Amino acid sequence: MDGEILFIDPNDTKENCESNSRRRISEFSTTPTALCVGCGCTILADQFEDLPPADCQTGEDEALSLIRDPDRLSFLHVPHGIQVQPNGQASIRLAVSFRSDSDTGLLFFGHWQGDGIKGRVQVHFHYNHLSAVHCTYNGEEECVACQIKSSTGYGNDEWYRIALFGAGDDLTLVVGREACRLEPVSHRNNVSISEAYAVPALVKGSGLFVGGTFYEKKQLGLYNAEFEHKYFENTREKVPSLRGCIKDLFIDGKKGDIDKIYKQQMQDTLADTSDYNAYAMQFGCTYCRPECPDGVRCRSRKPLTQHDNVCDCADIEQFRNKHDGMCVAKNETPVVLSTSFLNSENIVIPIDTTKAVLSKIWMKIALPKSPSDTIQIAEFNSHRETLFRVLLDQTGLLQVQVHPHEGVYEAIGQKKLDLSDRRVHLLQLQRRTPLGTRYSARKYDLYIDGTHAVVSDLGKSGLNNVSVVAAISKDEEDSVIIHDFGLDYEFDEHSFLLHHSNRLHDFDVHDKILAYQFRNPEPSKTGTLDPSLWEKPLVPVEVGSDDGGQVWENGDGDAPLVNDMTASPHGGIVTYTPDIFEPEQLSSDQEKIIRDSPDYQPVKMRPSSMDDHSYDGESSIGTDDTDLQAYRDIPSHRVKIYRESMVSILVPQSDQASDAAIVRRESVPRSMSTDLPGTTSPRRTPDVENPSPAPLVNLREEQ
Repeated sequence: MDGEILFIDPNDTKENCESNSRRRISEFSTTPTALCVGCGCTILADQFEDLPPADCQTGEDEALSLIRDPDRLSFLHVPHGIQVQPNGQASIRLAVSFRSDSDTGLLFFGHWQGDGIKGRVQVHFHYNHLSAVHCTYNGEEECVACQIKSSTGYGNDEWYRIALFGAGDDLTLVVGREACRLEPVSHRNNVSISEAYAVPALVKGSGLFVGGTFYEKKQLGLYNAEFEHKYFENTREKVPSLRGCIKDLFIDGKKGDIDKIYKQQMQDTLADTSDYNAYAMQFGCTYCRPECPDGVRCRSRKPLTQHDNVCDCADIEQFRNKHDGMCVAKNETPVVLSTSFLNSENIVIPIDTTKAVLSKIWMKIALPKSPSDTIQIAEFNSHRETLFRVLLDQTGLLQVQVHPHEGVYEAIGQKKLDLSDRRVHLLQLQRRTPLGTRYSARKYDLYIDGTHAVVSDLGKSGLNNVSVVAAISKDEEDSVIIHDFGLDYEFDEHSFLLHHSNRLHDFDVHDKILAYQFRNPEPSKTGTLDPSLWEKPLVPVEVGSDDGGQVWENGDGDAPLVNDMTASPHGGIVTYTPDIFEPEQLSSDQEKIIRDSPDYQPVKMRPSSMDDHSYDGESSIGTDDTDLQAYRDIPSHRVKIYRESMVSILVPQSDQASDAAIVRRESVPRSMSTDLPGTTSPRRTPDVENPSPAPLVNLREEQ
């Protein structure tokens, strides 16, 4: 009635539920009763005591900021933080509010272990998925999981309240006003448990980590040996620790005192119990002054600091004013890529070398009505090679192409555009933060207007220049017109931490090209700016086909729009699942193994590893430039493939060369291949009889 959903007392048996006072009020009012709003309200009262909404402005003294530091850990540790029932099942009532400027982070990791039964629970987010995984082991591990998607992602510097509660296989995850029930892990719920941390073998009872967990990459001497020994098995960080702020922590349904938990943690875990700098955390959240506009993240300008914050204006395709830090819209004069407007046919814009990571590229362009030939709109180059380029053909097909080996370009994303539509189109490439130790992985979200694909392999070298070509055309309507063109960099939080160039900054390519324009175009001929064209899809709907085709809902709420963007094997158009990989099927020759891992750098053995005692443990090989040296116990496998880091450890035997190496091979997952008319998708099955880019290893003994 009046649009309300009422919860009726089951004991109310009178006609029309007349005993329900709220129903009687509604009968005499056309206005629904207002919902409770603000910090005075509580939610999930049957599970938690006074759990507030996520946007409740808790005082900064009750919040804790966490940063990522290669030498220091950042988390809250609560011994016995998971309540275990007599039957061995865990009773879970956890909640926390968080905000982060990173698109990935760990929120909870809990573990318990008793007589014959053990279990683990983890909550983390990556890009636009927030996932909960709960596993129990009683002879065989059984896992349930679910995830809640957000069209804006969870790393947008906004507050989110998450709660996980239940027991056994009856668990519920709540994020804001969304909820999902954890179900058995399968392809249906699209959740991977590969990034969930393992139950530490040496810890009896239970434990809970909030915002991060223990792992070995840290400075020696900060943490006491007893605490380190309990968690020594965590040799690498899977889901990284949260980079952001937490508040309103609830453990076992009751609000925890963050200050008290932190101080007790220092006593239990530190070598110097008075060292407040041992953990990369501090009380209070950080903010930007002046305040950032809506949709713009407040971020640290450099790594290892929380006090030098600026607005990342590239979030809304704007640039940051160097004087006051405010976000400003760019020069409104469009650039016409035509010899009738530019004084140079080939324009190369140099980009300063930097240790920061390219995080976003955006271009706003209007297209010619009837191009007579394929037009190269922009080319992105390193000092050594072309990384990728943007092209438009005569039919309106806009492509992003990479430059692989042997001079053959390959389209990694494309979309057919209507050339009669005079609206300005938006092309964006935005970097995804990789999970785990693949810090150099280059995976990007590609958007052409509202159409989306995940792509990678945009070149392993840094960007050093951008070039554009002026076409021979008469006027604006026959030319590509650039309205905006920008680059955004974020600091690398793993390397070159103290280098002066490793900082958050942007670069206005449009402004540099504008200097070559000797006359301005007529505004009426440069296209119409309509931001509704750029709205991103909310939820992809999979089509029941084998080629990975999908249907996306467009931003206007009209009929579904078929996603005609295609991608190369480096980035197929599929509903994104973190690090789920379907390997190619090998031939029936079981004595040959092909190492298949598309996103990882080669692993090289130390030159003297077989002669100079560089073993990390029994039958394990020391390696360079990876985290493999942290694995201490690899005693029984001739070839062992680690799911966490997707590398193969080859232990040469007497019948194999002592200089065995692990190399990279490009692969084509079948579930990520898409064939469209006029394109080729090199879907292939490896032929073990022919030479392969990957080594073939003969195994003459049983594994």
